Amino acid sequence: MKKRIALILLALMLLIPEAGLANVSAYLNQKMATRSGPGTKYTEELGTLSQSTPITVVAQIETGGTIWYQVEFTLNSKLYRTYTGKKRVNASGFIPWESPDYTEDTLTAGSKAYYGPGEQYAARRKSVGKNASVRVFGVEGNWALCEYREENKWARGYIHVDHLANTVALRLPPSRCLLPPPLPPPGALPSISLTGRGISAPIITAMPIAMPAMMRILP
Repeated sequence: MKKRIALILLALMLLIPEAGLANVSAYLNQKMATRSGPGTKYTEELGTLSQSTPITVVAQIETGGTIWYQVEFTLNSKLYRTYTGKKRVNASGFIPWESPDYTEDTLTAGSKAYYGPGEQYAARRKSVGKNASVRVFGVEGNWALCEYREENKWARGYIHVDHLANTVALRLPPSRCLLPPPLPPPGALPSISLTGRGISAPIITAMPIAMPAMMRILP
């Protein structure tokens, strides 16, 4: 019986990952501050955007007790992804959780960094130099979401995996790591009988599975 229950729960969880990768439609309830990463330690070169800016939500992440949304939008005919506080956004639908885990890597050549995973996104003003150390939070196609120092601030940008020593391309985007939301307190979930013999278990709603942050080639 325990094996049967485990198989049922696993089947339910496996239904979630691909559905969670779609961007979620949303709108701003106030002006939008834009950071290159999820926190005030990151660069804010785009400044504050109008409340009327159309956006979609790509992912969410919690840092220092604050939830940040990674949002996508168009500005001056160019596509961008940046981070803004959840309080500024009204969104409905499942928003995948971004993993806080990272792997360190090094650039094998100087490279442009982009605001999203591809050259269809705007390029950041400053390139990243050869031998620079970066933190890789995930890979989307051929583009790695990297964190690095830009003068006295931290910045995040997407760098092509060809310019990284140990990161390889992936078909699915691990940066959209589907971490489960915090569990409710005991007794908050209703129960149902699975066998009719008094054995019960919580009703499990859609709960995503954490995926590895990236792939790495070992020497």
